[in-house]
Amino acid sequence: MINYKSVLSLAIGITVFGVLSLNACKNAKSEKNENATNEKLSKAAPVIATVSSTNASATKTQLDKAKKAKKTVFLVVTGKGAKTETITKIANDASKQVKQSMVIQMNRDDAANAALVKELQVSGAPIPLVLVIANNGLTVMGFVEQDASVTKLVDAVPSPKMLEVMTALKDGKTLFIIAYKSTAKDKKQVNTNCLKACADVKTAVTIEINIEDKVEAKFLKQLGIDMTKSITTLVVNPSGQITGTYTGIPDATKLIADAKKVVKSGCGSGSSCGSTCK
Repeated sequence: MINYKSVLSLAIGITVFGVLSLNACKNAKSEKNENATNEKLSKAAPVIATVSSTNASATKTQLDKAKKAKKTVFLVVTGKGAKTETITKIANDASKQVKQSMVIQMNRDDAANAALVKELQVSGAPIPLVLVIANNGLTVMGFVEQDASVTKLVDAVPSPKMLEVMTALKDGKTLFIIAYKSTAKDKKQVNTNCLKACADVKTAVTIEINIEDKVEAKFLKQLGIDMTKSITTLVVNPSGQITGTYTGIPDATKLIADAKKVVKSGCGSGSSCGSTCK
């Protein structure tokens, strides 16, 4: 699997953050099962009828249309000598499991795609390759054929809150993430203190996520949120590292200090929805 650090170096120029690094750490244990899935897919007859095949000059247009329609895209990157039957089959099967998604193919050797190839930074990437592009146009993960599987592609599609965090981190933001239950009595004061911290940390934003939102359950687990607590505040630096965790009402001064910390090693993470600090 190509984790976000790999995608950064060969596919996109976006700040690395811990959410996907965390996934990479956890995925090692399930590699055998994923490989078995991929083996089965490799042996299956390729199904390419559902691929949104476009000529080279139309690839960027198709991606723009998908973004406008808020569709997730599985972009199969091909080129001279690349055999795409297997990876296209995987992308198609993944798309069937993801609502509002589509598959697009791009020939990176075609001159008409030069600008897009440069934008995605895939000129030197091993091919065939499939990139997972979220419904706001952000490239979030990439897989070479031998590491791709339907499960991995589907799991790489971020939830709405996860995507909000990924986008904020891509923009170099510091995050104050407030994970709360609807019954949390301290939420107003927690938000007030986070906003105070934002006044000092100019690049910071607050992001709120309701613990009871089932769509975000997996992401909350990745973040290590204690679901028994009524409210938890995470501080995430622009590198995607969690530098502070608080239950109850955090002190604004401590939030500011945590926002300026840099963790030198380990997997970090990030979170989702909310309001911009002003």
